[in-house]
Amino acid sequence: MAVAANPGTPVEVISRLATDDHADVRWFAAANPRTPIDVLEALAGDDDSRVRCFVAEHRTSTSVLLGRLAGDLESDVRRNVAANRRCPLAALRHLAIDEDEHVRKAVAAHPKADEDLRLLAVPPEPEPEPVPDRRPRAHRRTRPAPTPEPTPTPCDGETCANVICFGDVHVGEDLLYFAEEFPLATWSYEGDFPGSAGIFELYGFDGLYWSHDDHGWHAMDRFDSNEEAITAWRTDNFIDEREQEAAAEEEAQVQEWLHSLEPTACHGECKWKICIDGWHIHVDVIEHMEPYNYFPPDEPMKEDPTHQLFQQRGLYWRSTGDDHEGLGRFSNDDASLRAWRDARLRDQESGTTGVEGEEDNGLDAD
Repeated sequence: MAVAANPGTPVEVISRLATDDHADVRWFAAANPRTPIDVLEALAGDDDSRVRCFVAEHRTSTSVLLGRLAGDLESDVRRNVAANRRCPLAALRHLAIDEDEHVRKAVAAHPKADEDLRLLAVPPEPEPEPVPDRRPRAHRRTRPAPTPEPTPTPCDGETCANVICFGDVHVGEDLLYFAEEFPLATWSYEGDFPGSAGIFELYGFDGLYWSHDDHGWHAMDRFDSNEEAITAWRTDNFIDEREQEAAAEEEAQVQEWLHSLEPTACHGECKWKICIDGWHIHVDVIEHMEPYNYFPPDEPMKEDPTHQLFQQRGLYWRSTGDDHEGLGRFSNDDASLRAWRDARLRDQESGTTGVEGEEDNGLDAD
C-alpha cells in the first residue's frame, strides 16, 4: 500500500500494483498522482467502489472517463465526478438531476456551473405557506423572552482552565460552540496519504479572535478588523509558506509525471492531436507542458499563444491559438526555428496569425 501511494514509485510498478489482489493496494494506486491514464481506465471498472472513487477525483482523469463514471451505481463515485474540475459540462448536466442530494450540491459548487445549472441542481426552496392561527385571541399566551446570544464572560481566575482566556475576559463553551459554525477563515492541507488532512480555522466575536487546529483551541488577541486578524492568523500558522511549499511540490510532481509520458509509436490509428514522424504526443503533455521557446526569442509574449513552441524528445510542435500543430523531428535549434518561422509565414500569408505587422525579428532562413 505504501509503495502504491508513493509519488516516487515508477509508473511500471504502479501499473502492476493496480492489479493487486488486495483492494487497499489498488485503492492507493488509483490515488497516486503518477498513475497513467490507461491504468485509471482499467481501475474505473474495479469492483471496489473506493477504487472508483479515487479514479473519479484523480486530476488526470479524462472527460471521457469521467463521463463514464458519471453513471456509476455508487453515489460517492458520482459525487467525486461532479467535484472533479475536469468534469465535462455534459456530465454535469446529467448529474444536476441526480437522485442523491450530495451529488447535486457538488454540481452546484463546480467552477464550470453557470447560474442556470446551479439552480437546476439546487433549486431554491419555496417559502412555506403561513399557517393560520386558529386559537381564539382570548387564549393566546405570551411568548417567552428569546434566549440571549452568548457573550464573552469577565474572567474570575477560576473557570479559565477549559476555555479561551484573554486575561480580563474569557470565551466560554457557550460562545465557543455558538461561533463554531461560522469561521471567519479556514485553510486545510492534505497529508501524506489520501484522505488525511489538517484544518486551521479562525473565529472572532466582538473584537476577540481565537483559532482552532489539530491541537485544539487557541486565544489570539484583539484586532480592529477581521482583515487584520486574518493576516496575523495566516502569519502565526505559516499558511503562506505552506501554500508555496505545497504548490511547488505539486508542480514538481506534475513535471515529473509529464516527463514520464514518453512519445508513443503510432501504428496508423493515432487518436492524439499531435502525430510526428510515426510518433504521437500524449494529450496530457500537450495540455500541461511549459513552452520550449517564444517568438520573438528576446521578447516573450505569453499572452499570444501563437508565439509558443514546444518540444519533447526531439519532436517539435507549436500552438496555433485554438489548437496545436506538429512541426517535425529536428536535431538542432536552427532547423526547428526555421520550420517554426516557415509555419508562421504561412499563417501571415493566409491571414490566420492574428498578429498585425509582425516582423521576422532575425529568424532568417540563413
